[in-house]
Amino acid sequence: MPDRAIVALLRRQVPGCVALFPSEAVEGIALPISELTAQARAFPALYTAILDAVSPVMADRLGIPLEAASVFSRKAVVPLANFVLDRAIRLDRLLKKRRDADLFVAQGPSPRPPDTITEFMTLAGSSASFNQSLLCLLAPAWGLECRPFPHDEAPFAPPRSDARFQNFNLTGSSALDKVQKRLQRLAGGALAGLRAAWRGRIPAFAMEYHSDALEAAGLFGRNGLVRLDLSGLPGPVAAPDASLRRRVFEETLPSYSASVKGFLKDAGVDDRPAAAVPAMLAGFLAFMAPARLLETVPEGLRRAQVLLRPYADRPLVLSQFDERRGIFAVAAARGMGMDVIGCQHGGGYGQFDLDQMCSRSIEFPAFDRFITWGWNRFPEGIAERGIEAVPLPVPWLSHGARVWRREFRGSGGYGTARDYDVLFLCDRVSPCGQPAMGLEVIRTDLLREHASLLKGLVAEASRRGISILHKPYTQETVTLLEGTFEEMERVGGSHYTRLRHLNKGLDPDLMRKCRMLLLMRPSTSFQQCLAAEVPVMVLWPRHIIGESPSSRRVFSELESCGILHHDPAGFCEAYLRFRAAPDDWMREPRRVKAVRRFLRQYGWTRPDWKEHWARFLASLSKPAPSSPPRRA
Repeated sequence: MPDRAIVALLRRQVPGCVALFPSEAVEGIALPISELTAQARAFPALYTAILDAVSPVMADRLGIPLEAASVFSRKAVVPLANFVLDRAIRLDRLLKKRRDADLFVAQGPSPRPPDTITEFMTLAGSSASFNQSLLCLLAPAWGLECRPFPHDEAPFAPPRSDARFQNFNLTGSSALDKVQKRLQRLAGGALAGLRAAWRGRIPAFAMEYHSDALEAAGLFGRNGLVRLDLSGLPGPVAAPDASLRRRVFEETLPSYSASVKGFLKDAGVDDRPAAAVPAMLAGFLAFMAPARLLETVPEGLRRAQVLLRPYADRPLVLSQFDERRGIFAVAAARGMGMDVIGCQHGGGYGQFDLDQMCSRSIEFPAFDRFITWGWNRFPEGIAERGIEAVPLPVPWLSHGARVWRREFRGSGGYGTARDYDVLFLCDRVSPCGQPAMGLEVIRTDLLREHASLLKGLVAEASRRGISILHKPYTQETVTLLEGTFEEMERVGGSHYTRLRHLNKGLDPDLMRKCRMLLLMRPSTSFQQCLAAEVPVMVLWPRHIIGESPSSRRVFSELESCGILHHDPAGFCEAYLRFRAAPDDWMREPRRVKAVRRFLRQYGWTRPDWKEHWARFLASLSKPAPSSPPRRA
């Protein structure tokens, strides 16, 4: 048999090539969801072994507190290690599947270290060339050669994007709210010099969707939140220091090599490659870790400490933090002994299996408390580390429901004639799987199940006379599912329309054209529509991500009243009942009760939400009782 080249991703059959990742045209290596979930449950212990080795050395070499070093090292190590080990397992699986073939790894372009972990994750999830460079790094562990690609044009095209793509979000603010917000910001700027003297101010940043509602309620101000200005962080980005990187990641390898080898062996990798990969991982960490998370840290941390010093006896509150600025404030707070309180910024928390979510290993370890959208406990393992769930009404949902009801439904009632029956928002598909994202983003491992579901939906809907307006997530998803979408257009005929202009979120113009919204999982948009009493259903066969044990009862209730569905036939049957009597369907007592129960747990709204938040913020302005240190 002639030699065949291993390439990361092929969108079409190429003679003399085998692909690591599946696509519509090429089989690739598809890991079942049970195996992906098992790996997700095993990864946290491995991350801990690596971080326990590198964080103390990083702290010592940079001259910073261990608590601060742990924040930076985790942000770098978790996605980088996940990327290397996931691809190593897939490469091993491919070689075992094709034992009879003479294989080599096609040479890819030389990679360059990314500026940020966010950039790295985008490349790792979408770029065939970036993944190809890692395959070349891993090849010697299996005794494979790296050779030039056997054809004139290598299939290493850069990831495609849609220049018109926008993140479309409605904050729920009225025109009056926006005027008040502007006046409050002007007043805050005029009084900036007095902020440190005001007692009771709680430092905060990146409150995401909640910011407008909190400002409109007057909760940014005296005895409330003060928005930190992070524009001066981290300062100049330092150049890579080879000696520092070698000391932090490579000279610590003996402390975590056995854990990496054991992880790979548990995943079915043979002894020889499992013993070789740990050193490759250490070299990859040393090469790829962004300078923002290593060499730039001391100066950025110093600036953040100066920013936080006036609030040292208060906790820091935030919704998200990135490595450009926010991580320096979080690390400084941890190093100064301040509590760090996270605030839920998306709908999946609590209701989805946490083992399948990235937040378990990336977000939660940085927090002492976490403000939830209604759920009140973490699963075993997370709770043991000492993080406390703090349920509060959701400012964004409580404040915005009235606005969304008007924007999404227009002036007509549920029975008003619309251009389409259903606005269908399908999920994003990642060509190579973003590292450390769990199953929150659909991987091509599940491409065939996903494609079958999409085609089945359109076929069943057109057969029953249900018209669909379909908004894919990104151009990348359209490219990956090109054949599927073409078949959907052929099967759906006049009952199916696919949008070419893409954006994220609920576009009011599209919502007003359709009777109902259909989602593929109970996402943030699901809570948004339920809170605003906008008709919404979910087609969720659980091959994407599963529910948490604590959410099974409420999801079962939503299924029994026709809101959640496992298959297209069930959805279409329920939709026709809605279309025949929309007002009766929306007001049906069993449905109303199930929706209220779900929102109380996962999208808590109250007209007096401001009072709940005011009491919570007031409690933060009091000295906190001493508490035992959290385990990392």
